[in-house]
Amino acid sequence: MDNCKFVNVFQGNGEIDLPKPQGISAKWFFIKAGCGNTSPAATLPFGPMSVAPYTGGYPTGSTNHFPNSYAHPKHFKDDGILGFSHLHHSGTGAVGYYYNYCLVSPHYGESLKRQNILNESAQPGYYSCKLDNIICEITANRRTAIHHYIFHKNGGKISVDFANMDLNYPDCERKRAEVKRIESSRKIVTAQIVAEGVSLYFAVACDLPYEQTETGLLYSVGENREVTLKVAVSLVGCEKAIAFLQSTDDFTETKQKAYDTWNRELSKIQIDTDDEKIREIFYSNLYHSLVKPADWDGESFIYEQNKPFSADFTTLWDMYKTQLPLLFLINKEQGEKTVETLLSCGEALGQIPNNIGLSSRYKLHSEQARMLAEYVLLTAYRYGVKVDVKRMLRCIENDIFAENKKDFIEDGVCQSHTWM
Repeated sequence: MDNCKFVNVFQGNGEIDLPKPQGISAKWFFIKAGCGNTSPAATLPFGPMSVAPYTGGYPTGSTNHFPNSYAHPKHFKDDGILGFSHLHHSGTGAVGYYYNYCLVSPHYGESLKRQNILNESAQPGYYSCKLDNIICEITANRRTAIHHYIFHKNGGKISVDFANMDLNYPDCERKRAEVKRIESSRKIVTAQIVAEGVSLYFAVACDLPYEQTETGLLYSVGENREVTLKVAVSLVGCEKAIAFLQSTDDFTETKQKAYDTWNRELSKIQIDTDDEKIREIFYSNLYHSLVKPADWDGESFIYEQNKPFSADFTTLWDMYKTQLPLLFLINKEQGEKTVETLLSCGEALGQIPNNIGLSSRYKLHSEQARMLAEYVLLTAYRYGVKVDVKRMLRCIENDIFAENKKDFIEDGVCQSHTWM
């Protein structure tokens, strides 16, 4: 069954739209941010690669919101996009690091400026829009994004900025990734960057002539105004990124395979209703529930690279009783990779972090709550995911006596993570 047709990829991307509180609820303090934490990124289920329009807004990089923790967010005056960035969080609020690497920007002239989006549309694995006389389409497989642009006048350019990262609020200082090296071989350019203490390796392929800039590339569009550009990513090395790039199908095939992959995943739950609105709500939520964690199989930067490795548990506080139990029920293979990641992190670090993302700050949010990984591991075991019980218990015991739980072991009281 084609359940992808019910998915609204834009659900949860923008500002919340709730009825005005009445009665006693009008006196409650609205503790959560007034915007959703999803993006319209083209990606696969649990896919490391994602590609989406980049405004630099909170929290995914694809909105025009300033940071907010309650009520409605303030908005940028100029809500145009700067291009299309790669790798995004989904379902995550103020985690402290926000990816948005390798910014690809189609434009005219020498200077890059924000461009307003027209005719925006999306489906699972695909996004499209029109900018200033440029038709933009993007799709992705697990490790490679494909950009397809049609320029409607001469003078077209495509900028690639390997130093782009994180969010980009107007008139505010921003983070930049460290570009360690940029190398070219025929039509393929590779780059190594370091962001949040983690090395990422990109490979970019495009048939256009280009010049190298301080932190990236500038392609010039010639008489053929229809352009395809591919971007692949690896946590291991540029050679691995090139291999991902070279094994990628063309745009049309990749788009269709992404759609078919999403349909297989969404078909694991069928609902019996003739109400199209209920189908849209259900499958849109299921879709966004299966974007993370990102499966970087064999590319861990925390422990041995020959093991499964999943990232973007950012944080377990938001997942341990909601998304992860669902994952364990409907996707045992990904559930086993989640278990292996938590156990291997526990063995390598001496504790199981609440936050496992593309960041070397493993102790980030360690006091948000305690023993969350234990809930996850025991839930996986209870739901039939393959777990080495003795190994799990050893990790749990080590985690209990880790440094970040010393206050509880000694005093029986945990320091609060919040002001409450």
